[in-house]
Parts: sequence; structure tokens; C-alpha cells
Amino acid sequence: MMVQDTTSDRATSAPVTLVIDGKKITATRGQTVLEAATANGIYIPTLCYLKELSPIGSCRVCVVEVEGAERPQAACQLPVVEGMQVTTQSDRLREERKMMVQLLLVNHPLDCPVCERSGECRLQNLTYELGITQQIFKAEPVARQKHSDWGVVRYNPNLCVLCERCVRACTQVQGVSAYKVRDNGYRSVIDTRDGQPLNCDFCGRCISVCPVGALNSGLKLQARSWELQKVASVCPYCGTGCAINLEVKKDRIFRVSATPENGINQGNLCAKGRFGFQFVESQERLQTPLIRKNGQLVESSWDEALTLVADTLGKIKKAQGGQAIGGIGSERLPNEDNFVFQKFFKKSLGSNLIDHPRRMQNPSVASIDGHSASSEDLLKADLILTVGAEPAEENPVVGNLIRRAMEDNSATLITLFDRQVRFKPHPHVKLIHAYGREAALIQTIGQAIDSADAPVADAAKTTGVAPAAILQAAAKLKQAKAIVILCGRAAAAGPALNDVLALAAKLEAKTLFYSEYCNTRGAQDMGLRPEPGADLLALAETGKLKALYIMGEDPATRLRGGSTVLRALKKIDFLVVQDMFLTPTAALAQVVLPTVSFAEREGTFTNLEGRVQKLQRAISPRGQAKADWQIIALLEKRLSGQFNYDSAEDIFKDIAATVPAYRGMTYAQLGTKGGLAQYAKSQAKPAQAVSPADDSQADKERPFVLLEGNSFFHLAPYSLRADALMGIEPRCLAEISPRDAAELKVQDGDNITVASADGSLMIKAKVTEKIVPGTVFIPDGFEASPVNAVRSVQKRITRVKITKADTKADTKADNR
Repeated sequence: MMVQDTTSDRATSAPVTLVIDGKKITATRGQTVLEAATANGIYIPTLCYLKELSPIGSCRVCVVEVEGAERPQAACQLPVVEGMQVTTQSDRLREERKMMVQLLLVNHPLDCPVCERSGECRLQNLTYELGITQQIFKAEPVARQKHSDWGVVRYNPNLCVLCERCVRACTQVQGVSAYKVRDNGYRSVIDTRDGQPLNCDFCGRCISVCPVGALNSGLKLQARSWELQKVASVCPYCGTGCAINLEVKKDRIFRVSATPENGINQGNLCAKGRFGFQFVESQERLQTPLIRKNGQLVESSWDEALTLVADTLGKIKKAQGGQAIGGIGSERLPNEDNFVFQKFFKKSLGSNLIDHPRRMQNPSVASIDGHSASSEDLLKADLILTVGAEPAEENPVVGNLIRRAMEDNSATLITLFDRQVRFKPHPHVKLIHAYGREAALIQTIGQAIDSADAPVADAAKTTGVAPAAILQAAAKLKQAKAIVILCGRAAAAGPALNDVLALAAKLEAKTLFYSEYCNTRGAQDMGLRPEPGADLLALAETGKLKALYIMGEDPATRLRGGSTVLRALKKIDFLVVQDMFLTPTAALAQVVLPTVSFAEREGTFTNLEGRVQKLQRAISPRGQAKADWQIIALLEKRLSGQFNYDSAEDIFKDIAATVPAYRGMTYAQLGTKGGLAQYAKSQAKPAQAVSPADDSQADKERPFVLLEGNSFFHLAPYSLRADALMGIEPRCLAEISPRDAAELKVQDGDNITVASADGSLMIKAKVTEKIVPGTVFIPDGFEASPVNAVRSVQKRITRVKITKADTKADTKADNR
């Protein structure tokens, strides 16, 4: 798949000496002439070639002359040979390249002035470079159909040069294979595999690799490439921490791109990262502070709002102590905000009741601090085991890294999950287990590694996994030398966590825990954890918590047991929420304070591997919004005046001096690649692996198990305010198996009611082979379809009843 200099066979092979344009150079055996020339600063023009894709030599623009060869050769496919004499520039080559470009221009319309790619089009650049001023070839015009029904992708075949970059990137990098070349000769065009409108991951990689304007975004650009200023930043969605460029004109973001040289994503992005930036300009953004008066939230000034918050918190602290005040920080906000937030509570309010949603749902999250593989470890692994994760969906760009390891390093992939994992190339071993049985399965695999007498047959009956598959997985794990275990949200939050850590210790494997949000790991690092045993919502329910300050989170939508959460929030005397939007939680507050987006501020995010990366301000704050740390600092000034921060860099200096894993880091040195936090190795031994109490017993009244997770195209609340993503997936859907759908007499798009002992939800059904019979999957975060209201608070497994609803009723299309 990849043409790179780091593969093992090249590293161990003898060097090759050759001459290019009279210059004697040394290359690595296995390199192409194009790679060797580029590495030595020798320019060869290209069009269809892209470094991360296998070369096909279709455009013939990179042809070179080789001594002894009759015809010019495509440099992108030509391997270096000892003693080779190569010429890259000559009259003959210029004429051949010129002819190839002219042939491409035969049916290529000359509408550069209205083409979105003008100014960054490789074909346009080659036309100038080769001095092509007129067309000498003619051909019969071919009518080609433009496609504007491919979601956020638009295809104009009249501009297409059939370099097949899009086809190869989709297959080799994304593993999706959504495209193919249809027809022959001048009638050839790029089409979808089934000839239907494009239905894929919509990562936009095809758009980014297109060298001309054939594939473009469905978002109207309204700017020329030379008018756009690129500002390096970090994606605000999942915890992969993709490096991005915010392309800005007149204080507005017009598009998002990625540079292969920056970040672990190597130029790749998912749909959220590439198209989800529109929430920054959403009409729903809060512009001014809001204060509740006579039961209604009304606009106020910053001075009035901050005075009310400071005076009220001060009175509560004086009357009942700081422990009557709680705070919830955010996995969506930079380290600087969370650091100042926890410091405000501890120093100014005298309260240790600070938390964040991931830890609130899984207190054991602190035990994974010292277990971390890097992206480099992943690329060097010879075996990757994913537990409770969907590699291509949970953090999609991590899936790209796995794919690279499989191709470049021949890594074995083993997936262990309770439903089908959609990944290409296919995993070498798939362990699809019964829901809630992952701990028993992992224990048995560990036993099979140690002994041929492991109770594999018994485990097969319990887990639903064939004995041969268990033994195959154990054998591959035993043979592997460099293992990385990736744990998804389900594994990190479930009872199998200790078993995963025990298996990793046995195999001397490195572990990497998927992070749901952009700064989930950073929120933990910044100290957002309460005193042992403290439960903020339980304290609120009993009336012990008088004030709750929520910064950038929406527990009413996110936390399990939505009705219980709402009840607890309503019992709090004084609720303050800082956010960009009036979320269901913010709608309950006495004071709501508007905040800036990631693009309107500076700061740092820490990704799932512990890489600390820097945000840069690209546009000005909207309305009267302020950075979260600035709001906290203004409040602290009214209460005690101890803080002295003027910028995010000031706060990072304090972080580097206070947080052990960040010591030695400086804000300036982070650059565009960031720096890895140095976590101390965990000294705690994994707890004894035991089977969890079984709360999944059959229930005749509620026979289905509710599965949880994120939608591929959404991560609330940002994506729900991005029109492009809402256009791809406009509503929340409940996924059920074809067998269950047939028994329920439910078809795709039918309304169903999903009811647990805690609540019910009416939602549309999606019938898919991906779901195991007896289970139903409903994604998180859709504010109009809050699945957390159905999830059990007390039990690990939520059992539900599904019934076909009134077909005349309709769920909301806008699931915010």
C-alpha cells in the first residue's frame, strides 16, 4: 500500500548507487527513481502519484530517460538499480510530458475561473510549467453526468483526469472501496461500486487527494485558495487528536484540511473532522450571558452575571462550606480551562467535589493512567488486539494506522467485540462474543496461552465463540513479539478492564485506550476527580449539594439514567452552566455563560496516546463569548484575586510545573507536532481477574439487550449543529438484526418503541446484519432522542422491550 523508506526489507538491504542528472547519489534498495530523486532534491513532475498510495503510472508525466532503455520510463514505478544512469530533464521528456498533459486536456473544460481548485490544481500548474498555450488535439465530445447527489461529495467527470487517486486512497488508506473506474477509453469515469449515490464514511480523503477539481466538497467554498489563510489547530471531536488546518478568510472558516507531515493522522480526517466545523457559525450559539428571572432565561451583561455567580457561591461557601459546591469539568475543553477550573474549586471555593463525565460513569478510569502505547508503537506492532472497539468507527483515523501496520508491517489483527466489526482488510481472527462475556473470554485466552488444558470448550458455551477461534487467537498472541491492545469505550468502562490489563502484563503488551472526546485524557490529567467515594449527583439528590457549576458538558444528555440526572439537577438550588449552546442541561440553569469555540482561542488538547498539541486562534470570538478559563479567572478575581493569568501560555507554565507527566514541556516547543506526556508506569498490579456478577439473565418481558456507543457521524453537541453532518445522518436510528426485525414485523424506517425499567423512547429502526440477534444499538448524544433516559443506572446491562409503534407517528428529523 505505502511506498515508504521505513519498511524492514529496505532497512536491511545494501544501498544502491546511481546517477541522476549527472549527480551521484545513494538510494535504498527497493526505492523508486522518483523517491530517490525527491530525497536528493531533484524535481520530477507528477500528477497521479501520491506518496502514501501505491503508484500506477497512469499519467506518464513523471517519465525519465534511462541509459540503455529505448523508451522513457515512469519514475514512480521504476526501481533503482546499481549503476543506473537517469536523466530527468531533456527536450524529449518535455515534449512527451507536454503531449500527455495535452491529451488530458482534450475534453477538459477550460473553466478555471469558476473552478474551486483554481490556484491549487496540479493540472493547471503543469499546464503553466510545460508552457501549454493551445490545444493541438481534438476529440469527439463525450457527455458525462455530473453527480451532486453524493452527500457532501460532488463529482464532475468533465474535469476528471482518471489518475485514480480517489479510488486508491479509498481502498488503501480508508479500507472502504467506495469507488471504481467505469467504462473504457474517453468514456471512462469514476463511479460508485454499485452505481448508486455515494454511501460511505464521507471522510473526504478522495477530495483532498484529487489533483484537479473533479471531486469537491458539497460545501460551497466561496473563496479562492490564495485568499485562504491556513491556521494549524487540532480537531475538536474524538480523542485521536488529528492535526488540522483551519482555512480562514475574513474572520470565517471556509474549510478544514490536513497536512500529511503534521500529526499522527498523516493527512487523514474523518467526516466530523473535515466537515463538522460548521457548528462554529451556528445560529444556535449563545451570544450573551443569560440569567433566570421569573422562571425565564433572559439576556444580561457579563458584570451582572458574574456578580450574581460570585456572590451566590461566596454565600454558600460561608454558610455551608465549600463541600456544598460541586463542579463538572469538560472532556471537550482544553487543558488550560480544566486546570484553572479545578484550581478554582480547590483554592478559592475549598471544594474537592470536581469531576468529569467519563470518570462519573467509570470511576476505574484512573487506573489506566500509566498504560499507554503511542501511535509509533501501533505502526510497529506485529499484532493488534482490539477489545470492545470498532477500529474504523470509534476513532476512525486510528483505523487508518491499524491498516498501515497491517500492510507495512504485516501485523495480525484480532477483534474481540459483541457485534460485527466493519473493518477492511478483514481481521485475521474475529471473536464475536455474547454480550457481557468479554471478561470470561479474555481470561480463557490467557489460560490457553499458558496451558493446552485451558477450559476452552466451557468458555465457548459461555461466550458463544467457537473453541477453534479462541485457540487461534491464543496461538497468535503467544507467537507475537510486539503487541498493542486497543481498548474501546465498552472495554474501558466494563468489568473486563482488569482482565485486559492482566493479559497485557502477561504478554508484555502495550495498551491504548480509545478516548471519546478530544481531551478526555487531558481532563483526567488536570485533576478533575473528586475525593474518594464522592458522587455529585447522589449528593444533589439528597440535597447536600447546594450549587453545581458545569463547564462545557451536558450531563442531562450524556450520563446514564437521564431521568435520574434531570431529577438531581432540578434539586440543586444554584446551577451555573458555561457552554456554546443552550443544551438540555443549560436550559435548567440559573445562569448560563457563553463560551468560545476551539477556533476562537488558544490552549492544548491531550490525545489518547498522551500527545499534547496546541490550538491556535483562527477567528475572533462570536458575540460576547469568552474562553472558559477567562470566565473562571474573572470569577476568582471577585472571590479572592489569587490567579494571575493573562494567556493560555501562562496557564500551561503552571501545568508544566504542577502536573508530573507534563514537566519539562513548554508551550513554544509544542509546535504543530506536539509532545508526548511522560506518564509514570503504573505501580499498581491489576486486580485478580474474576467474572462479574451476571445481570444479563433472560427477561421475558424485556428480551433485548441495549448496546451503547457513538454514531459514526455524530459526537454531540457540535456535530448536531453542523449542517453537512446532519445532511448525512439527520436522525438517531435504532439498529436491530434482520431476524429480530422479521419477528417484530418491523422494516427499515418504521417507528419502534424501546422501553426499559427506567424509561422509553420512540425511534426509527434501521435493520442491519451488523447487529447480533437479541440486541439493539442506539447511539448516544442525540438531544431529541436521549437514549440515556432508557439506560439503567444501577445495572451494567440494560434490558429492553421493543414494539412496533404507530406508523402515523413520526420522530423528529432534527435530532438535537
